[in-house]
Amino acid sequence: MIYSHDLRKKALNYIENGGSMAPASHVFGVTVRTLTNWIKRKKQGYLAPKKRRQSPSKIDSEKLKWNLHG
Repeated sequence: MIYSHDLRKKALNYIENGGSMAPASHVFGVTVRTLTNWIKRKKQGYLAPKKRRQSPSKIDSEKLKWNLHG
């Protein structure tokens, strides 16, 4: 799931102002692991959500046959 940049900032602000991880997890509806990742990403300078790659919606059966046999 992709969380908004605003939610990320609010959750981290909560923690930076003395809130602990477990209550922040419940208040903002994310896991403690997610909060940990956001803290790490903020320290690295890129808190914004990653852009998702578009995956093809259908596999070309001819290409699949070629890849399996050759």
